Amino acid sequence: MTSFIPAARRYRPQKFSEVLDQPVTVRILQNAVALNRIPNAILLSGQRGTGKTSLARLVAKAINCDDLKRQLDQKVSPEPCDQCFSCVNIRNGTDQEVLEIDAASHGGKEDAKEITKVAAQEPAVGKWRVVIIDECHMLTKEAQNALLALFETPPRSFLPVLCTTDFDKVLPTIVSRCMRLTVRPLGQITIRSNLERIFTDANQPISESALMALVRSSQGSLRDIQQLADQVIAAAGGILVEDEFLEGVTGIPTLMAYRRVAGALITSWKEGPSLWFEEVEEFAKNGVDFHQMFFTVIHNLLRDLRIAVCSRGQPEAIVPYWSGIPHETFEQRCDLEHEDLDLMLQSWDDTSKDFYRANTMSTRTNVEFWFLRAWDAKRVGITGRITRPM
Repeated sequence: MTSFIPAARRYRPQKFSEVLDQPVTVRILQNAVALNRIPNAILLSGQRGTGKTSLARLVAKAINCDDLKRQLDQKVSPEPCDQCFSCVNIRNGTDQEVLEIDAASHGGKEDAKEITKVAAQEPAVGKWRVVIIDECHMLTKEAQNALLALFETPPRSFLPVLCTTDFDKVLPTIVSRCMRLTVRPLGQITIRSNLERIFTDANQPISESALMALVRSSQGSLRDIQQLADQVIAAAGGILVEDEFLEGVTGIPTLMAYRRVAGALITSWKEGPSLWFEEVEEFAKNGVDFHQMFFTVIHNLLRDLRIAVCSRGQPEAIVPYWSGIPHETFEQRCDLEHEDLDLMLQSWDDTSKDFYRANTMSTRTNVEFWFLRAWDAKRVGITGRITRPM
């Protein structure tokens, strides 16, 4: 039986040309190699799952690739050949010149001293010694200070590449010694294309609505959604993945969930809060995650409803809706005004704090009271800031 390779590894870019949605960062790195302007250190920052470590490995592959000299002589953009001894070993994580360190578990001062020792060792002729430090913000302050001199004047043919999801925790003295590059969240079109490839390669059918629910939930992180796709494929076993199945397996709000909440919200705003309480009861019977309903579904709907009001009378929305509900549906159903949404948003802001207070009510009650606060403000004609009920 062929061993399973998770999608995040199977579709990891092995060449710069395969990197998704990072054209500026890729161009800078390729030019640095082509022009022999390798910096003392590189710092890649950005949210999780966007390709920071993959880019770090590509830099290591590019500067150690046996085909690099030919590419430079022909003045083409440097690309790892992914076939030579060095490229294959770096891809497999077995290359002697490339060391990856997880600062979350190796972030102390003694670990920093070990990195300095590794840097002092001469690499093979014509090669670079590369140390990739993942989640470098987890290095202690003492460890970061211990590495300052190494980053400022590194040994010949030594390159440290730092990756972080929390740039603000990296000491400014470290940042000032690095070429800092921002790795940005991936766009929905790119993530959709990647998911389509994963499901097609797995011979796993998925509905358009369920696919877009996955895309919307990614929040720009490709790795996170690739792992979720693996979970869905394993659960589906070849049957068509539709909204209800996806919600049951992952808890991700689908278009079906957005329609249910939107319908309950708009109707209850006209007819009264008792209907909202009835709908919440139905959501509870179906095992809805009320935390996700509040912070994802209701949050995104309030944003979309505001856009719908601003786009009223237009052939389509001024910007895309996050919920996936068609503009025509909003045009037919949404008779809210800006004042109504102001009350809902003010109440949402107040209620969001309740989710993080000690001894607060249940998440279900918070969802019920969010609507009740807004409705009560509407009933008594409050136009200013909603105050917290006693």
